[in-house]
Amino acid sequence: MPAAERALLRTQVRSHGEERLNAALPSRAHERAPNRRRPGEIAWGDADPYSDNDSHSRLFKEEDSVMIWEEPGEGTVLKLYRNADSFAELRYRATGYRVQREWSALGQLAERGVACTVPVHWFHGHSSHWGYCQGLRTRAIVGATELNSQITEGHLDVGDIELRPLYRLVSSMHEAGVIHGALWPSNVLVQSQAEGIKLFVSDFGRSSIFSSDLRGSRPALVDLLDLSVVLEMLGFAIKQTDLEAYGLDRSSSAAFLHRLQRGQPRRFFRRAVDGEMLLRRLVSRPHRRRLRKVVE
Repeated sequence: MPAAERALLRTQVRSHGEERLNAALPSRAHERAPNRRRPGEIAWGDADPYSDNDSHSRLFKEEDSVMIWEEPGEGTVLKLYRNADSFAELRYRATGYRVQREWSALGQLAERGVACTVPVHWFHGHSSHWGYCQGLRTRAIVGATELNSQITEGHLDVGDIELRPLYRLVSSMHEAGVIHGALWPSNVLVQSQAEGIKLFVSDFGRSSIFSSDLRGSRPALVDLLDLSVVLEMLGFAIKQTDLEAYGLDRSSSAAFLHRLQRGQPRRFFRRAVDGEMLLRRLVSRPHRRRLRKVVE
């Protein structure tokens, strides 16, 4: 029996000794000729979403539509999304899969040296347990946890984290041409190192990718507002020096702090920004460069 088939016969993923997923061999394996696959894509049968060392898997998230767990034997994290129905699958096929967009955004950032979760590959297929689903595998960041949970659970104090490195990280992300789309502290990972705390950005399922520097644009402003509003809710005090670390000048920083007092951007403004990003895609040459695999 081929190795890929043997891998698909492993049916259980466990976390803390509890059964989390029991899926049979996918009835419709997604296969595509190697020369027709898109960047980062592999066949469902090659993805092996079930771990050998399942008794020690670390579960990060489990909901009806998404499941995220660490594969300790591989040093990777697997994110598996359930598509709502066959119509959602058709829509993804026409417009692009969520994990495909996330893989492209992470690949572009990793190539530019931006601290992020490094993508390995993405896939989609059909499981008799989950139905149509799609998945993304990334390299695990040892000891990294979400910024908001570190604060709310008392592992770190607000004073332990300096915001200027975080805003410099966001600046480098926007400079690389990536809008996050859901830039909250829950999507910022914190890793304690000997020389201090290192930050990473993750979860780019709502991202938009361009080939130009986006700092100073309204979509970048929305990213900054989303992050800053929630940081203030966690107890952080946003200072002008933090915004200057992002790249805003003194007057722009003062205007941003004044805008920050009004809270999250309203729906009308968000729709206007969505329209601007659509217009940017139409008037500029699409980003069609094939991203090389970051991890061979």
